[in-house]
Amino acid sequence: MECIPSTSFSLSLDPTMDPCSLRCHECGEMKSSAKMLFYHLFEHHDYDKTRIASIKQLRKTRSTHTKALRKAKQLHVCDICGTPFLSRSGLSKHNERMHDMTSVAAARIPCPISSCTGRFYTYMELATHADFEHRDEVGFILQSLP
Repeated sequence: MECIPSTSFSLSLDPTMDPCSLRCHECGEMKSSAKMLFYHLFEHHDYDKTRIASIKQLRKTRSTHTKALRKAKQLHVCDICGTPFLSRSGLSKHNERMHDMTSVAAARIPCPISSCTGRFYTYMELATHADFEHRDEVGFILQSLP
């Protein structure tokens, strides 16, 4: 993972929260991976699993913010728990898994007839609509869909 130094953030970070840091903030010992750092905190500094899970989540959130800064992307934030995501699909999957919410696809395909306000989920729905509602209208060409 390419890291942006923690000094690029507005808040000064505890090394444990910095997703790029592998140094124990308790004793200063360097570890070879984040997994080894968490194991070290558990075994040598009596961190419980809940506290380690919380640190992991904070590091993941910081990592997501880092990626967004690097790509100059807008974050999609969960309205329920505030967890940020780089994509709308990531937020949708999170809502389905963590909050038991099913996503309803937005009807985004508009009918090309200017006087019609119909919007559809699929092009097949649009074609069926056009066949029934606009068959006789001047200027409407129904093209066959594959």
